[in-house]
Amino acid sequence: LRATDLDIQDFSKVLSCFCMLTYDKRIFNFSETRALDLIASSKTITHKEFEPTSFLKDLKQSVCMLIEDGLFLTFVHRSFQEYFTALFIINSNDKVKKKLTEKFKPYIQLDSVFDLMYEMDPEYIEFEVVLPYIDKLLKDIQIKKKIGVTHYRRFIKVLWDEFYVLNETVYGSNYKTKNRNKNNILTWIIKNIQKFINEEYSQLFFDVTYGPELTSLLNQNKESSEKIHLFKTKEVKITNTKFLEIMNSEGLLSKKTILLLIRVKEKIESKKNI
Repeated sequence: LRATDLDIQDFSKVLSCFCMLTYDKRIFNFSETRALDLIASSKTITHKEFEPTSFLKDLKQSVCMLIEDGLFLTFVHRSFQEYFTALFIINSNDKVKKKLTEKFKPYIQLDSVFDLMYEMDPEYIEFEVVLPYIDKLLKDIQIKKKIGVTHYRRFIKVLWDEFYVLNETVYGSNYKTKNRNKNNILTWIIKNIQKFINEEYSQLFFDVTYGPELTSLLNQNKESSEKIHLFKTKEVKITNTKFLEIMNSEGLLSKKTILLLIRVKEKIESKKNI
């Protein structure tokens, strides 16, 4: 028996709102007082009538969503928080849905919220996240028909601040948040490429390690620093041999990524026309 008399659908709505609020604030463990405040906010947002203390009791005992960890409460598993956050977004009205989707884009690579949103409503993610992103990217790199080396250089400049090669491994690096956010969405799309175009690329992109900062890489490889080929994307020359090798490789920083994005765009647009 539950302490609240909410039906299962209303209970789920409040729980989804509670999870979204904790996710939004990046709260993964909290005091009982903080939990009650967030439950009260969820009550206001969802317009449901119940006692916050009773709802908290249900979260701990009836549905076993929260457990006590010393003086704090925490989710039994982070996946519950992410699932109900995704559910709240998908079930929100268009204005709230778009606002939260935009707000949470920086976390697209960090957890499974966008993966879950895609499972719940693939068309929403395709039409409102993936397609606008690809359209904007292709516009920024000024592609019309064929992809030339100048288009590829624009692609690199839009998404990375610098990239470098160490022992035949390509690393992309960003120190500007704007570029990092763009790159996170790109990487998420590519990781899910099979879902978008229903084709498997078993060897694509696994040769690329993304993320380490150059200073860290240099510190770890002082004895072999001469093997590091660094490219500041604003300064790279289209005649540079290593640059052209990367362009024609199979990695995330290659021209092949652009071709895949174009195919994803065409696939999604074909659904719009059905």
